[in-house]
Amino acid sequence: MEINEHRRCFEHEKEGSYFPGSGYAQFQVPVFLINEDDPKDATPWGLRVEVSFRPVLASGVLFAVQGQNTMAFSFAMDSHKKAFTITLFDKQFSKHFPDDFCVGNWQSAKLKLLNSHLTLNTPTINATWNIHLNDFKALKSVWNKSTTTFYIGGIPESSYFTGCLEIFLQGKRVDLDLAMNKHGHIRTHSCPI
Repeated sequence: MEINEHRRCFEHEKEGSYFPGSGYAQFQVPVFLINEDDPKDATPWGLRVEVSFRPVLASGVLFAVQGQNTMAFSFAMDSHKKAFTITLFDKQFSKHFPDDFCVGNWQSAKLKLLNSHLTLNTPTINATWNIHLNDFKALKSVWNKSTTTFYIGGIPESSYFTGCLEIFLQGKRVDLDLAMNKHGHIRTHSCPI
Protein backbone atom coordinates (compact mmCIF):
# COMPACT_ATOMS: atom_id res chain seq x y z
CA MET A 1 0.00 0.00 0.00
CA GLU A 2 1.37 3.41 -0.98
CA ILE A 3 1.71 6.01 1.79
CA ASN A 4 1.14 9.69 1.01
CA GLU A 5 2.73 11.88 3.71
CA HIS A 6 0.25 14.70 3.00
CA ARG A 7 -2.82 12.51 3.50
CA ARG A 8 -1.78 10.71 6.68
CA CYS A 9 -3.81 10.83 9.87
CA PHE A 10 -2.30 12.28 13.00
CA GLU A 11 -2.99 10.83 16.41
CA HIS A 12 -3.74 14.23 17.95
CA GLU A 13 -5.23 17.18 16.10
CA LYS A 14 -6.81 20.50 16.95
CA GLU A 15 -8.87 23.03 15.05
CA GLY A 16 -6.92 25.23 12.68
CA SER A 17 -5.15 24.95 9.37
CA TYR A 18 -1.90 23.18 8.56
CA PHE A 19 0.46 24.46 5.86
CA PRO A 20 2.98 21.82 4.70
CA GLY A 21 5.58 24.31 3.41
CA SER A 22 4.80 23.74 -0.24
CA GLY A 23 1.99 26.14 -1.06
CA TYR A 24 -0.33 28.97 -0.11
CA ALA A 25 -3.96 30.01 -0.06
CA GLN A 26 -4.98 32.95 -2.26
CA PHE A 27 -8.05 35.13 -1.71
CA GLN A 28 -9.75 38.08 -3.35
CA VAL A 29 -9.82 41.11 -1.08
CA PRO A 30 -13.49 42.09 -1.67
CA VAL A 31 -14.51 39.39 0.84
CA PHE A 32 -12.94 41.61 3.53
CA LEU A 33 -13.86 45.08 2.33
CA ILE A 34 -15.43 47.40 4.88
CA ASN A 35 -17.92 49.95 3.62
CA GLU A 36 -16.54 53.26 4.86
CA ASP A 37 -19.76 55.01 3.90
CA ASP A 38 -21.77 52.81 6.26
CA PRO A 39 -22.69 54.99 9.26
CA LYS A 40 -22.74 51.88 11.50
CA ASP A 41 -19.04 51.37 10.81
CA ALA A 42 -17.36 54.49 12.17
CA THR A 43 -13.92 52.83 12.30
CA PRO A 44 -11.46 54.50 9.91
CA TRP A 45 -9.79 52.17 7.40
CA GLY A 46 -6.65 50.43 8.49
CA LEU A 47 -5.13 47.04 7.89
CA ARG A 48 -5.61 44.77 10.90
CA VAL A 49 -4.17 41.26 10.97
CA GLU A 50 -4.14 38.86 13.92
CA VAL A 51 -2.12 35.67 13.55
CA SER A 52 -1.86 32.58 15.77
CA PHE A 53 0.70 30.10 14.53
CA ARG A 54 2.81 27.13 15.51
CA PRO A 55 5.76 27.04 13.14
CA VAL A 56 7.72 23.92 12.26
CA LEU A 57 10.41 26.20 10.81
CA ALA A 58 11.05 29.84 11.74
CA SER A 59 10.64 31.07 8.18
CA GLY A 60 7.99 31.78 5.59
CA VAL A 61 5.42 34.34 4.57
CA LEU A 62 2.41 34.36 6.90
CA PHE A 63 0.34 37.02 5.12
CA ALA A 64 0.72 39.22 2.03
CA VAL A 65 -1.32 41.69 -0.05
CA GLN A 66 -0.64 41.93 -3.78
CA GLY A 67 -1.91 44.62 -6.10
CA GLN A 68 -2.11 44.26 -9.85
CA ASN A 69 1.64 44.66 -10.46
CA THR A 70 3.18 44.96 -7.01
CA MET A 71 3.54 43.26 -3.65
CA ALA A 72 2.07 45.93 -1.41
CA PHE A 73 2.43 44.37 2.06
CA SER A 74 3.81 41.23 3.63
CA PHE A 75 4.41 39.76 7.09
CA ALA A 76 6.97 36.98 7.32
CA MET A 77 9.45 35.18 9.53
CA ASP A 78 13.12 35.32 8.54
CA SER A 79 15.19 32.48 10.00
CA HIS A 80 18.49 34.10 8.96
CA LYS A 81 17.76 37.38 10.75
CA LYS A 82 15.78 35.54 13.47
CA ALA A 83 13.16 38.24 13.07
CA PHE A 84 9.67 39.09 11.96
CA THR A 85 9.82 41.16 8.78
CA ILE A 86 7.14 43.47 7.48
CA THR A 87 7.36 44.87 3.98
CA LEU A 88 5.31 47.86 2.85
CA PHE A 89 5.98 48.38 -0.85
CA ASP A 90 9.75 49.05 -1.01
CA LYS A 91 10.26 49.60 2.73
CA GLN A 92 11.12 46.89 5.22
CA PHE A 93 10.70 46.81 8.99
CA SER A 94 11.94 44.04 11.26
CA LYS A 95 11.88 43.01 14.89
CA HIS A 96 13.90 40.17 16.38
CA PHE A 97 11.98 37.17 17.60
CA PRO A 98 11.20 37.39 21.31
CA ASP A 99 13.44 35.43 23.68
CA ASP A 100 10.66 32.92 24.29
CA PHE A 101 10.10 32.26 20.56
CA CYS A 102 10.39 28.55 19.92
CA VAL A 103 9.44 26.51 16.88
CA GLY A 104 6.86 23.95 17.83
CA ASN A 105 5.14 26.30 20.29
CA TRP A 106 2.11 28.46 19.60
CA GLN A 107 2.92 32.11 18.89
CA SER A 108 0.65 35.09 18.31
CA ALA A 109 1.07 38.46 16.65
CA LYS A 110 -1.14 41.45 15.91
CA LEU A 111 -0.36 43.90 13.12
CA LYS A 112 -2.09 47.19 12.65
CA LEU A 113 -1.42 49.78 9.97
CA LEU A 114 -3.33 52.99 10.54
CA ASN A 115 -2.53 56.42 9.08
CA SER A 116 1.16 57.01 9.79
CA HIS A 117 1.84 54.14 12.20
CA LEU A 118 2.57 50.44 11.86
CA THR A 119 2.43 48.36 15.03
CA LEU A 120 3.47 44.80 15.79
CA ASN A 121 2.36 43.31 19.09
CA THR A 122 3.11 39.87 20.53
CA PRO A 123 2.93 38.83 24.18
CA THR A 124 6.48 40.22 24.63
CA ILE A 125 6.93 42.71 21.74
CA ASN A 126 5.33 46.13 21.36
CA ALA A 127 6.90 47.76 18.33
CA THR A 128 5.74 50.88 16.50
CA TRP A 129 7.20 52.37 13.32
CA ASN A 130 6.35 55.65 11.65
CA ILE A 131 5.38 55.30 8.01
CA HIS A 132 4.78 57.83 5.27
CA LEU A 133 1.14 58.80 4.89
CA ASN A 134 1.56 58.31 1.12
CA ASP A 135 2.44 54.63 1.69
CA PHE A 136 -0.66 54.22 3.86
CA LYS A 137 -2.84 55.84 1.18
CA ALA A 138 -1.24 53.68 -1.52
CA LEU A 139 -1.96 50.49 0.46
CA LYS A 140 -5.54 51.61 1.05
CA SER A 141 -5.91 52.25 -2.67
CA VAL A 142 -4.53 48.78 -3.52
CA TRP A 143 -6.79 47.16 -0.89
CA ASN A 144 -9.92 48.75 -2.34
CA LYS A 145 -9.35 47.43 -5.88
CA SER A 146 -11.33 44.37 -6.93
CA THR A 147 -8.22 42.89 -8.60
CA THR A 148 -6.23 42.80 -5.35
CA THR A 149 -5.47 39.43 -3.79
CA PHE A 150 -4.02 38.39 -0.49
CA TYR A 151 -2.05 35.31 0.39
CA ILE A 152 -1.75 33.18 3.50
CA GLY A 153 1.12 30.77 4.06
CA GLY A 154 3.34 32.05 1.26
CA ILE A 155 3.40 33.86 -2.05
CA PRO A 156 4.10 32.45 -5.52
CA GLU A 157 7.72 31.36 -5.94
CA SER A 158 8.72 32.44 -2.45
CA SER A 159 9.25 31.21 1.08
CA TYR A 160 6.32 29.08 2.21
CA PHE A 161 5.24 28.74 5.83
CA THR A 162 5.30 25.31 7.47
CA GLY A 163 3.06 24.74 10.47
CA CYS A 164 -0.34 25.50 11.94
CA LEU A 165 -1.87 28.89 11.25
CA GLU A 166 -5.04 30.83 12.04
CA ILE A 167 -5.62 34.38 10.80
CA PHE A 168 -8.13 37.10 11.54
CA LEU A 169 -8.20 39.83 8.90
CA GLN A 170 -10.06 43.09 9.51
CA GLY A 171 -11.62 41.40 12.55
CA LYS A 172 -12.97 38.40 10.59
CA ARG A 173 -11.64 34.87 10.84
CA VAL A 174 -10.23 33.80 7.48
CA ASP A 175 -11.97 30.65 6.25
CA LEU A 176 -9.59 28.78 3.94
CA ASP A 177 -12.58 27.15 2.23
CA LEU A 178 -13.26 30.58 0.64
CA ALA A 179 -9.85 30.67 -1.06
CA MET A 180 -9.93 31.18 -4.81
CA ASN A 181 -6.72 29.14 -5.06
CA LYS A 182 -5.36 26.77 -2.42
CA HIS A 183 -2.54 24.24 -2.52
CA GLY A 184 -4.00 20.75 -2.32
CA HIS A 185 -1.91 19.65 0.67
CA ILE A 186 -3.08 22.44 2.99
CA ARG A 187 -5.25 20.94 5.73
CA THR A 188 -7.99 23.54 6.20
CA HIS A 189 -9.72 22.25 9.34
CA SER A 190 -7.19 20.26 11.34
CA CYS A 191 -3.74 20.81 12.66
CA PRO A 192 -1.51 18.09 14.13
CA ILE A 193 -0.41 18.68 17.74
